[in-house]
Amino acid sequence: MVATLTRINVADRSPVKMPLRLNADDYDVGLIALDAEDILWMAWGKTLTRFDPDAGVAKQWTLPPYSGLARVYSNDGRIDAMTISSDGEIWVAAGMLSAVFGFNPRSGTWDRPINLPFVSVEGPTSLAAPAPGIITINGIALHGGAIDPQDSPRFAVIKTDTRTVKIPSLPVDKYVATGSGQIVYFDRAGSLVRYDLIRATSMMIGPAPLQWGRIAIMAVDLEGNVWLGATIHGFAGVSKLDPLTGAITQFQFPVVLRGYKPAPSPNPCSFHCYPVTCKPIIDLNCIPVVQSVGPDIQGMAPDAHGNLWMVTSSSSLGNSGDRFAFGPVVELATS
Repeated sequence: MVATLTRINVADRSPVKMPLRLNADDYDVGLIALDAEDILWMAWGKTLTRFDPDAGVAKQWTLPPYSGLARVYSNDGRIDAMTISSDGEIWVAAGMLSAVFGFNPRSGTWDRPINLPFVSVEGPTSLAAPAPGIITINGIALHGGAIDPQDSPRFAVIKTDTRTVKIPSLPVDKYVATGSGQIVYFDRAGSLVRYDLIRATSMMIGPAPLQWGRIAIMAVDLEGNVWLGATIHGFAGVSKLDPLTGAITQFQFPVVLRGYKPAPSPNPCSFHCYPVTCKPIIDLNCIPVVQSVGPDIQGMAPDAHGNLWMVTSSSSLGNSGDRFAFGPVVELATS
């Protein structure tokens, strides 16, 4: 498996493949973050990479050894969460490790390891920097060297200067930092809750059952809105959440038809496989039925122009053998 990087010009939508190739020796999760100087930091396996997209130069550092590794899965110890704090420190967490690691980009050293009373788990775990001097992380406790998927999730608030770890009683299954020391999170029941880290106060903003099935991906735009990927059963697209009022606006994905023909009425959006290869057709007005294949959003990021970009797991439009009803990259122009 090899990780590559493609840069997209938002102005004209032109892709440019960057001179970066990262080899993997097992299943890895790729993570990307930009610092204040527009330097790209990428986590891949057990390696942190600094990449200057203008100069095309990369430098790499391997995670430091850690004795607390509980070997349960083949990808143990591989980076699965990353964030950059206000002081420029790069913070990472690795699967089944009860710690977070701080990397100082000025000295090029891992200078701030912080132990945790739980472990990071690829998928649910997120690292965030919701306020200066504070980072947060969620995970699952270990019991006898293994995790219990039915156990209550754990959440930690870490002061980076003193390395103190506080564990509030919050059932954080998936969360995102919204700024000003606040987070919005899903609990195990699928409800959305806003939590103020400074005041230690909670407010329910979306009662259960808002979420159905797998944990939703979450992102925050420049206005503080929380974007949720495919959170309603039978709805394929994204939802915009106002964290102050709880108001939700839904934006449906366009349906990309290739190798399909509409089924007979009354529902023209149920598709049958056409036994010939046909050119892709994008139907902006079609509403998928509940049984439609979901987009399985892999990444989501708002840009500075008010647009939302998403990457899905579907194959490219040029793959005639693909039978997903959604394209690989979707842009939502919200203005």
